Amino acid sequence: MSGQHRFIVPALAFAVGLPLYCAPALADPALIGLLRSKAILSDADVRALRAAAAPREALVRLLRDKGVLTAAEAAGLAGTATAPRATPRHEATTVRADDGITIEDPAAGTRFTVGGRLHADYRAFPGSGFATGAVDTFDVRRARLAVGARFAQHYDAEITGDFGTTARIDTAYLNAAWSRHAQLRLGLFKMPFSLEEMTSSNYTDFQERSLANAQAPGKERGIMVHGAPVRGLTYALAFSNGNGGAGTDENDHKDLIGRITFDAATIAGVTGSVLHLGASTGSGKRQAGDVAPSSRTEARGVTFFDPSPFTAQAVDVRRLGIESALAFGPVKVQAERITTRHSGASATGVAYQRDLAAHYASVTWLATGERYVDSYRNGVFGRIRPGAGIGTAGGIGAIELGLRYSRMHGGDFDNTGSAGTGTLGAGLAPGASAWTYGLKWITHPNVRFMLNVVDTRFAAPVTIGGVRADRERAITVRGQLSF
Repeated sequence: MSGQHRFIVPALAFAVGLPLYCAPALADPALIGLLRSKAILSDADVRALRAAAAPREALVRLLRDKGVLTAAEAAGLAGTATAPRATPRHEATTVRADDGITIEDPAAGTRFTVGGRLHADYRAFPGSGFATGAVDTFDVRRARLAVGARFAQHYDAEITGDFGTTARIDTAYLNAAWSRHAQLRLGLFKMPFSLEEMTSSNYTDFQERSLANAQAPGKERGIMVHGAPVRGLTYALAFSNGNGGAGTDENDHKDLIGRITFDAATIAGVTGSVLHLGASTGSGKRQAGDVAPSSRTEARGVTFFDPSPFTAQAVDVRRLGIESALAFGPVKVQAERITTRHSGASATGVAYQRDLAAHYASVTWLATGERYVDSYRNGVFGRIRPGAGIGTAGGIGAIELGLRYSRMHGGDFDNTGSAGTGTLGAGLAPGASAWTYGLKWITHPNVRFMLNVVDTRFAAPVTIGGVRADRERAITVRGQLSF
C-alpha cells in the first residue's frame, strides 16, 4: 500500500467517528451531506437514518456494513455512552431482521445470520408447437436457505442449501477477510467470471440470465484470492476443479479463472453514476467425454444446442469475457461478450478447434426514480430499495422496465465434423438470438414480481419430439422473496 493510501481509511474513520462520538444522536446534517456527496451513503440510506429510532447507532452500523468503519471501530463507537461506566458484554448483543435475521456481538466481532430465497415461476409458450421441452408449467425455480457466521471479525463462513428440485448444497465456503485489499476464500462458491453471473439471481435485471451466461463457469470447488485495493477497483483470481461444482473430481488438471473490474466514475470522483468496465478470463483442461456447454432458451424452454462429446484425453478450454455497464440516475445500460475455445485432438488423432461466442446488450429504467448507483458495490449491482414501498404512505414500490437483446453463435460445431470432435447432431441449431421485454415491480426491498416476454429465433430450424420450428415465444412470471 502506498504512503498516501495507508492513511485514507484511518483518516476517514476519524472524520466519521469524531462527530459520532461527540453527538448524542444523529450526526449533524453537514456530515450526512458529506457522506452522501462521496457516495458512501445513498438516498435510501439517508431516508432510513431519518426514520430510525436510534439514528446514531443506525449510522454506525451502516458505515460498518459498508466497510468504512471496521468492526472494532464500530464496536467502540457503539459502546460510547454519556456515563463513563463500562457496558456489560451481553448487552452489546443485537438482533435485527432486515436482509435476513442477524444476531451480532460487535465487541467480539461475532455474527450469525439466517437468510434465504424463494423464486416461484410460471412459464407459458403460446404457439411454440413443440411437444416437449417448451411446456406450460409452474416451477419452484429456487428455494434456498443460507446460514452464515462471522468469527473474530475476519472469518466468514456460509452454507446454502437449495431445495427447489432436488436437495443439494449450493454454496459452502470459508472466507478470511484479513483486509479489504486481499481476502482468501476456500470451498464451493461462484467463480469470478462475468458481471451477469456474479450478480445474484435475487438482483438480476431479467427473470433469467442471457444466452451468453451458458459459457460462464458458475459455482465450483476451489480457492480464490480477491479484494478491492482502492475504491472503484476489484480483482479476483481462483483455482478450481473445473467440473461445474460436481462432488467427484477425476481431473488432475485445474482451472485458473480471474476477473478484474473498475468503476471509472468512482475513481474519478464522479458521484451519482457508474461507469463499470471489466474483463474475465479462464483456462483449463477437460477429460474425455466432456462436452461444450449446451444452450437452452432464456425462457428455459427447448435445448437447441447440444454438441456430442469430445473424445480427447485433454481438451483445452479457454474463456474470455468483457463487460461494461453505464448507470446514470434511474437508467442503466449493460453489455457483455463471452467467447470460449475448445481445442485438441480426438481419440483417432483428428485435430479440432471449436469456438463459441455470445453477447448481450440491455437497457433498464427505474420509472419510479430510484438510482442504480445506490445498488452498486465492489463491481456488482445488488438490491434495489424502493423509495417508498407498499405499506408506507403513498408508497407503490419501484417499477422497472427493461429490454435485452442476446445472441449465441456456435457455427464451428457443425454436423460434418469427425466423431469425437464436438459435432452438432441433427435437429439442433448452431445458434440463436432473443429479445426479452421485462417488467419488474419491487414492492419491498425483499419482494419483487417479474413479467418477461421472450422471443427466440434459432439460427436453423430445431426439431424436438418430431416437431420442427424456427422460433420459440414465451411469457414468464416470477414471484420472489429474498432475505
